[in-house]
Amino acid sequence: MLTTKKWNLAGGLTYFHEINDFLSSVESFYNLPGKFIDAVFDSHAGLPWNGGRFVDPFHFTVEESVRRIRAYNERGIRFNITFSNRLLTKEDLAHEDCNWFLSQCHSSMNGVIVASDILRQYLRSCYPKYRVIASIGFDRTDLEYYREAQKLYDTVVLHPDLNRDYDLIKHLDASRLEVLVNEFCVANCPFRTEHSTYISEIALANRTYFMYDNEHTRGSCLAVERGYRRNKELVVTPQELNRLHKMGITQFKIQGREHPFDAAIYPALREYTIKDTIRTICGTNR
Repeated sequence: MLTTKKWNLAGGLTYFHEINDFLSSVESFYNLPGKFIDAVFDSHAGLPWNGGRFVDPFHFTVEESVRRIRAYNERGIRFNITFSNRLLTKEDLAHEDCNWFLSQCHSSMNGVIVASDILRQYLRSCYPKYRVIASIGFDRTDLEYYREAQKLYDTVVLHPDLNRDYDLIKHLDASRLEVLVNEFCVANCPFRTEHSTYISEIALANRTYFMYDNEHTRGSCLAVERGYRRNKELVVTPQELNRLHKMGITQFKIQGREHPFDAAIYPALREYTIKDTIRTICGTNR
């Protein structure tokens, strides 16, 4: 029997072909009903409402991105648009291309990941079919924030620093939480907000490149530049994954759209979907 865990996978547009090839080969090989992936997330590079990650410019049009989203929907896979810019103003909501993109993908199958209450309110008013998802980009770790966010958003992504805070989780509606399982960043990073704000500024400036050399542009991150080490301490283990699942969390997220598919996304897919499915079938997922 296929696991009830629901996976939200990075790079839905960036790695459209790789993801579809993976799904076709795995579903055929295991001859299992259902699907391994519930949703994918991404956005077309260069749109000013983007945030979260800086990805290379696409070599295809926004219209092609819409076709890819519709192809996922035809396959029964949801698509979550990453419009997670932290700095949006009401004036920014008039952007023609962002609105066109939303209008073309407007469906109850799809969602929008946001880090702006201004955009949440706009989506509820103008694009009510979308599920609205609170991004990690809000960068909050207090219980009060999550309690309020669960009243306003359909799903709230748990800050990775809280993935093992089981006491906080038990005070929330676990069915409406989503957990990022393969976070690359440093735990308790003091520069997370500064970094994501910088990416939001770049997106709003309509730049698909970095202009000047600084700590944000040296191929690493602020924490690493300043002496912190990445040691995978925020990566969720299979045992921790099952504990979270038993607490009622069914939505899990795999990141990596800014990295090569074979280096980041595929290893996570192998660990969290293929191996987890095998353990479930064999009755060893305890």
